[in-house]
Amino acid sequence: SWAAEALVRTGVGAVVLVDLDEVCVSNINRQLCATQGAVGKPKASVLAERFREVNPDVDVIPLLEFVDESNVDDIVTGAAWAHLGSGVVSSPPAVVLDAIDDVRNKARLIAACHNHGIRCVTCGGAGGALDPAASLRRGDLAVAGGDALLKATRRALKDNCGFVPPVTGNGAPWGIPAVYCVQTNTDKSRASAADEYGRACDKYGSAVCVTASMG
Repeated sequence: SWAAEALVRTGVGAVVLVDLDEVCVSNINRQLCATQGAVGKPKASVLAERFREVNPDVDVIPLLEFVDESNVDDIVTGAAWAHLGSGVVSSPPAVVLDAIDDVRNKARLIAACHNHGIRCVTCGGAGGALDPAASLRRGDLAVAGGDALLKATRRALKDNCGFVPPVTGNGAPWGIPAVYCVQTNTDKSRASAADEYGRACDKYGSAVCVTASMG
């Protein structure tokens, strides 16, 4: 939500918000769309309304779907929203911003972007992280260390999505920018909290200073 609003406030003219989730009281500590009055409403719709208040000229489309195996190609190519909006939104998109916290579908989205030649920026997990100045990093997905979600995503890309890196070899970049948190002395419990799916946030809370900084 923070990254999407930053794009709108920066002057990006067209944004598609893909999310079927609804605002929950547990989101209020960290998500931009979460207010008492918005609880129970679709997050994408709440954000779309907010963004139109920020910039009435923005073409924003709320697509109330979760990314999964059945729709990922349509979402990446733009076919999923070709019948929506004013026609300003490009199809396919210029860039995809991935903020999925489910490893399998996160990997599917990244792989689909790679297969269709669409630029993708991915985001790691923020659960349990406390200090954005000490822990936030940006780099290539191939070498994003210290983030359990991205580590699991790399494994899923290779094992489940048939992803073949454009360049092979240790430390060779994949051309997929990533924003992520590394383990620090103040949040070292993140490592033990993450299960095989890399979701430390299921067991530890998130601080808004970290989630907002990550986007």
